[in-house]
This record gives sequence, structure tokens and C-alpha cells, in this order.
Amino acid sequence: VRGNAARALGEIGDAASKEALAKLLRDDANDTAREHAAYALASLGADEGLNWFREELKAKEASRRSRAVKALGKYGKEKCLPELAAALKDREVRVRTEAIVQLGEIRRKEAVEVLIATLGDEDYKIRERARSALEKLTLVDDLGSDRAKWEQWWVTNKDKFKVSASGKAEPHVWENAVSLKGEADFKKHVEEGRGLVAVDFHLANNPDCIRAARALDG
Repeated sequence: VRGNAARALGEIGDAASKEALAKLLRDDANDTAREHAAYALASLGADEGLNWFREELKAKEASRRSRAVKALGKYGKEKCLPELAAALKDREVRVRTEAIVQLGEIRRKEAVEVLIATLGDEDYKIRERARSALEKLTLVDDLGSDRAKWEQWWVTNKDKFKVSASGKAEPHVWENAVSLKGEADFKKHVEEGRGLVAVDFHLANNPDCIRAARALDG
């Protein structure tokens, strides 16, 4: 009942409800009710809620740590990037998996480097999750799960890289996908009315050109 009340207070979202939720989180003896209060506070952007989940990252149970990672990613977003990055080193696969998911959802440039490092994880499924998250963040889809290739791509593209906020190809995707530095003479034409992008380039087999064409066409 108190858990339902906490969720309802979170939906109200005013100063008075924050005070009531903070009291519930601080004083209630029921762990479930306190967790619901933390969720509600975090959804309102209150530090009390996020801090509760930060403490939950130290819990013995992997299920609690995994829920904490999810909450920090969903409600804390970029403010909780350090905690999410640290969770990539958790001993349990389910926690590391959730950290990858949340880093991918946040869509921040800072997530790229830590996800590249995760390509060195001992677990194959974790490496594949990291690869998938990287491809969605960068719109680069031809490097596989080869950590060395991604590291080299990041060295070349880090300074000019931008994350597509929508997760779809946007005009700046061209800058993400290519690093030609004068190696090819290319131009792109955007037909604003129809939203189509056509790419002309002279080195048709250059992988950067091919990658750019795919990204822009997507």
C-alpha cells in the first residue's frame, strides 16, 4: 500500500510530495516501500532518490544492483555516467548488461570510450551487447566487436564525433562516419523537401565512404 502511495506521490510531483517521499524513504521500515519512494524521488529529479540507488550499487544481491543501475540510467542519465561506467566492471553479467543498455539509452559521447573498453570483457554476450550499443551510438556498423578497430576509429574520430540525439542519421552523421582528410573528393546533396540524402564520391571502395553512405541513407 505504501509503495502504491509513493508512486502516486511521484506522479503528483510537487514540493509537498517530495517532502513526503523523502520522509518515507528515510523513516519507513519496509524496504519495498522505501524503494518505491526512491523511484518516485528519482523520477522527480531529487538527489535523495538517486543517492539511494547509488548506495544500492553496493548491495550483495545482483538483482538489487541491476535495478539500481537501471534507475540511475533512466532518471539520472548523464549525471550518473560514472556509476554506470563503474557497473561495467560488476562481477555479475546481468548487472554489466544493464549498464550497457543504460549507457546506450543515454546517448552521450562519454559513453563511447567505456563501451569500447567493454569489448574486452571475458563474456561473449557482454562483448556483443557492447558492440550493438556502440553501433547504435555511432551509426558505424562495420567494425564488429574488434576492440582494436574501435580504438583506432575512436582515435581518429573522437574530436569531431557527435551523438545523434534521435538515434537516426542526421546531417552531422557525415562527420561521424568519414575521416577522409582529403583522400577522396566527395560531396553530398540534401533534398530538404523529400528528406533524401545522396552521396557522390570518387573512391567508391573507401570504407569510410561506404559507411557514410549507409549511415546517411538510413
